[in-house]
Amino acid sequence: MSSTSSRVAIVGGGLSGLASVNGLVEALGSNTYCVSITIFEPSGNVGPGLAYRIDQPYCWLLNHEADHLGTLNGGEAGFLNWMRDNREALSQEYAQAMERGWVPTNPIDGLISVDPKAYYPRCLFGRFLQYAFLKVKGDAETKGVTVTAVSQGVHRIDQQSDGKFLLYDTEEKQHLFDQVVLCTGHTYSKPDPTFACRDTYISNLYIQGERESVTAKQSSTEEPSKKPRHLGRVAVRGTGLSGNDAVLWLLEQRELGLIEYDEIVMVSRRGQLRKTRVKIGAHQLQFLTPEILGAQVRADGHISLEWLLPQIRKEMEAAYGGKKLDWEDIWNPRTADIGKHLEQSIKESASGQVVPWRSVMIALASVRQYIFEHMVDEDKGRFFRELASLLYTYQAPMPAFSAIRLHKAIQSGVLKPEAGLSDIALNDTTGKYTLTFWTSKDGRPVLTHGLESYLPADATKSQIEVDFLIDAMGQTRNFQHLQSPYPQLFNAKLLKAYQWGGIQIDPRSRQPVKGDGQLWDNVWQLGINSLGDILISINAPNNIADGLDIGRRMVKDLDKQQNSPEPPKTAIPTTVSAAQTAFGILDKHASTERGLLPTLPVRRVGYVAVELQMVQAQQRQQHTSGVAE
Repeated sequence: MSSTSSRVAIVGGGLSGLASVNGLVEALGSNTYCVSITIFEPSGNVGPGLAYRIDQPYCWLLNHEADHLGTLNGGEAGFLNWMRDNREALSQEYAQAMERGWVPTNPIDGLISVDPKAYYPRCLFGRFLQYAFLKVKGDAETKGVTVTAVSQGVHRIDQQSDGKFLLYDTEEKQHLFDQVVLCTGHTYSKPDPTFACRDTYISNLYIQGERESVTAKQSSTEEPSKKPRHLGRVAVRGTGLSGNDAVLWLLEQRELGLIEYDEIVMVSRRGQLRKTRVKIGAHQLQFLTPEILGAQVRADGHISLEWLLPQIRKEMEAAYGGKKLDWEDIWNPRTADIGKHLEQSIKESASGQVVPWRSVMIALASVRQYIFEHMVDEDKGRFFRELASLLYTYQAPMPAFSAIRLHKAIQSGVLKPEAGLSDIALNDTTGKYTLTFWTSKDGRPVLTHGLESYLPADATKSQIEVDFLIDAMGQTRNFQHLQSPYPQLFNAKLLKAYQWGGIQIDPRSRQPVKGDGQLWDNVWQLGINSLGDILISINAPNNIADGLDIGRRMVKDLDKQQNSPEPPKTAIPTTVSAAQTAFGILDKHASTERGLLPTLPVRRVGYVAVELQMVQAQQRQQHTSGVAE
């Protein structure tokens, strides 16, 4: 065994933390180095994290097919094989979900159906992640790597003069490490301070206690009432995936007889519901090729939104065979058309045909980092304020089953989407919430960003009063308002934030950028909390691939410590799944040593640099042999 050793801290034990551990263990050869890994996870439950907690409702489905979840513990079929091995136990645990149609059932034996193309509940995937952690931990032990989980959070990180890191947990215990990976994952805004103390306001339905407060029986006596709580008119603020989750949960709880309400008003600024997942095809970029983007940068010195948006429109129209699209309707649909958009999206999904818009979005993934890097700061801010949520509508669509449930609720009148939200105010006298909307004369929402100075002269104001408010706007983009350890890291200038919110992360190495603009050595970040960076890991395939990448980088640093004159001879295999290719996962560490442009991302290849050299040598040998024959 080498004398080189390393103590690694994984801050956060969700999917990102698990992917980091998996990547490091996979990248390490047997007994190559003396490595110990400590995972700080406040819940004590490593694997599921917040996104895949096992106590989540079964009506919250994965956004990917079962065989598109990356390579973890058994390759692409790891999740499927685990379900096959546990069908009887899972069928008992998820009997109600199967009865309600949220989990597919095998018609022959009545047990859970293992379908590679199904969208299973996130809580079910969380169960698999629990198993995956135990499997990775066992694999680590066979390589002499110790893995320890600590049921604590981390509220402070100091770097010592010798480069080592001193982490303080929530009990003020100190822990010394050589390398750190920040995997804090899903993070949400703090509750609205105006509404926080009210029992008619929910800031985060992903917390089990908040869900239980909604379904709690209400009674004026000591004996609990047998009647379900009546919420009155409910508003859900947010139309993204978090908003969908909130509405689906409300619908399910009502059908189970656990709550009552008059109607659900789903409100947002733009009124865009997520698209429904469809079949993906190939799209060759015509107006946003690397050559055209490079020429634009050379001509103007940057890429502006004013130049970019027409090019995206041209790409979309080209994908639809030159058909002119109602571009205004794509960006700002009328409230009356929101249900129609959803219905059309469901039809596209049911057709089984390749749908152009999805293919264009995947193609754009190959150049979006280059575009973002060459925007001026003002346009970057506008991108996140005005454009990001719209692109995510297309880039992160929802399963068809969820979309159908939402559409049925709209048709029945139980669910009413409303666009143009400008403000929500509390009426202290009545205890109700007043929602203010602004629309133009053609019925399209006016995006005021909370400032009435944005209003055109013909804007129309309308208001809705509701009894119950649920915030479902997803993760926050303002990291300077988050809980520890981020405020301390910003103050110590160990992290640098973008002015519009988000940690600056180098997209190639995944290392944080410090206050002085230098990369933070021996620190990496994995998860969705680098929202200042377009290349964020927003799903399981990305996380698992990036975790392996970070693991390799850790091993590379250990190689440097040992002053090896040559890289390890043992190849580090990596599998690039069809799902990862389809979802446009990119190589974020393009380097000139591969003969690639240093700024343009490329498709991930299945070898690290040393392996690529080995493969090229083999190819040259085969070529020579072929000529000789």
